[in-house]
This record gives sequence, structure tokens and C-alpha cells, in this order.
Amino acid sequence: MLDKTQQTTSLFIYSIGQRFFVFLVIPIVFILGCKHGGHSPSAVTEEITEQEPLIEPVNLEKELSFTLPNNNSIRLNRCPAGVFTMGSPETEPSHQDDETMHSVTISKDFYLGIYEVTQAQYEAVMGSNPSKFKNQTDSTSRPVEKVTYSNAKAFCNWLNTNIASDSLPTGYYFDLPTEAQWEYACRAGTATGLNNGTDIPEEEIDGICPTANIVAWYYYNSKSNGEYQSHKVGEKAANSWGLYDMHGNVWEWCKDYYGDYPTSDVTDPQGAIMGLYRVVRGGSWRNNPYKCRSAFRGNVISEDSFYSLGFRVALVKK
Repeated sequence: MLDKTQQTTSLFIYSIGQRFFVFLVIPIVFILGCKHGGHSPSAVTEEITEQEPLIEPVNLEKELSFTLPNNNSIRLNRCPAGVFTMGSPETEPSHQDDETMHSVTISKDFYLGIYEVTQAQYEAVMGSNPSKFKNQTDSTSRPVEKVTYSNAKAFCNWLNTNIASDSLPTGYYFDLPTEAQWEYACRAGTATGLNNGTDIPEEEIDGICPTANIVAWYYYNSKSNGEYQSHKVGEKAANSWGLYDMHGNVWEWCKDYYGDYPTSDVTDPQGAIMGLYRVVRGGSWRNNPYKCRSAFRGNVISEDSFYSLGFRVALVKK
């Protein structure tokens, strides 16, 4: 796991129903100053706008569920298209230089796994379980870990091959979320360090954090039976879009190569064109609270795997 300033192959991140309505949204124009590596610093606004719905009728189910082998299933919740501010202001405790604030438009609804992919789901699909924590009494309900980027993509490809296309919304397919989709879904309308509407106080960024305890498994609350470890998915509070463990438990692979953020407004960004490192998000049970923030960015070599690194499936429109 790699921070922007630590580019090695080691893990450094211990670090209603039937009626639909069309709403007219009057865009809010705002200016974001930001600090960004490689760019001249400028004043940073302290206010982050929350997600704004696009002017589109929505005619999709809120939740989808698909059957997997061995009596398993995978459930995803809809994330409505909208506009949000990605990154964090300098005033946010533990703000990092690579969290440049910029406006992002997510132009199409997408779905994201309600939970991180579990060991039972992964083994049912892939036929094996690489996880370190696979011999616990509740292992099947814990997130799978020690998966590479290629492993996560292979899982998505299996879903695309084996789940009937006529059971999916028209034009949709399974993939990893982009980094922008991930942060948008994590925030779920919030503009704070955590998706429960709170920030991590400066004095708690490297220690016990009561506000993080509500939504995250991180280093200072993940110890069980004398060992720091992952936990069953869904034990902490969900965000307002019904997604669990977006903070902590295990890091989650994103589709993007890691790179500098743009400094202007963008629509459906796909990340850097190429690179050695892929984006990972959310922090984990091994990390201090600040690395579990909505805006924090990790990066890992695509074929590396760690026992604090897993993934979550997205269903996206072509």
C-alpha cells in the first residue's frame, strides 16, 4: 500500500415505486481553490458542496440481488447520478496534497455492492479463498482479502459471463468502481471526513476515534481475541445509501490507475491513462482513522495483495 510520498511495493497504509418525477436543478456555481502536488497552491474554500441530482428521470430498482453458486448471493444498491465535490479542503484534519478539490459529475446511475465481497462469495465464484482470516468461526461473512487487482477483475468478469444479461438493467455490466464512483458512493451526500456527517478531530487522527467507531473497523478498534484483524461485513453503521464498511475493514480496489487529480470540473473521470499503481480506497483494520476518511487515496501495484486489501463490485452502464 502506498502513499503519494512512499512509492514502494510494501504496505504503508497500516497505512415512488411506480411514479417518477423530473426535478429541475439550478446549478450552483462555485470556485474551488486547492493545494495539489505539482501545481501552485491557491486559497482553498472551506465549504464543500453536497451531491446534486442531475435533471434525469430515474427508472431503476433501488436494490438488486443476484444468485451465486453454493446458495450465495450478491446485493447492490443504486447510486443516483449527480454532482459532488471530490477531494478535501485544507481545513479537513489530515488533508493530503493529492486530495485536490474539484467538481465531478457522475452522469449515469450505477450500483455498488452493499457489502465488500465476502470470502464465501469469492470462493463460490473463484473456487479458492486466498484470505489470511479464513479459519475463523465467522470467516465466510468476512471480506475476502489478499486479492490482486487481476483477481478482483476476474471476479467481475465471471459475473458478466454467468449472470444472465436479461436480469440486468439494460446496458449495464459488472466492474470495479472508478475512484470517482467510489468516493461519490462513500460520501452519499456528505461533505465531511466520514460519511456519518462527522470529521475526525485532529487529536484523534492517529488514535481512538469515537466518531470513526460508528462506521469503521480501524486499528484501534479491530483487535479481537488478542489479534488485530478484519471483521464480518455489515457490523458498523451504513451510510445514507445503505452501503456498509466504506470506511475501514479492508481497502477496496478501484478501476483507475493512480495519478494527480484534475484542477477543473470533470464528468465521469476514469483516472490516469496509465501507470504502475492502482487506486485503493477506504482504509482498513490495520490503519489509523485518518486513512479511512472519504477523501483519502491509497495506491498499490496491480499484482500486489495484502491481508487488508479486498474489493467491492459495481454494476455500471456502458
